[in-house]
Amino acid sequence: MPLEDVWNDLQDDNQQALMDSVVSAIRAFQMLPMQNDKVLQDVNMDGETRRLLPKDDRVDLSNCQITEDSDGLAITTTDNNIGDVELSPADPNELNDNIVLCHYDLEPRNILVTSNGLNGSGSPWYEIVAIIDWEDG
Repeated sequence: MPLEDVWNDLQDDNQQALMDSVVSAIRAFQMLPMQNDKVLQDVNMDGETRRLLPKDDRVDLSNCQITEDSDGLAITTTDNNIGDVELSPADPNELNDNIVLCHYDLEPRNILVTSNGLNGSGSPWYEIVAIIDWEDG
């Protein structure tokens, strides 16, 4: 069930424990190295929905041209709403070293919890079972 359904009924210690769990989960998520084979890297940012899309769902990028020379990469487009981008040879490495994965829309409706019995005072105790995408929340 979504955390938002039970949050107001939780004891302070359970709320604190859940927030600690969220922080730990996001910290672990952000520590995933982008070059890790298990991390989906073949994605594209869809400008309309502002979300990452799997390769098969990408928008048509045929209006872009990528050129490479000794100064780096240049990405030009025929779309007047998008500016050109230039990357020096060091930029991709800098991005790779500093980019972290993030959830982008972390809210109580995106955090699923389950009851795990009762705490010492007899109140229900909830634990996080999943953090889901905003579209699924």
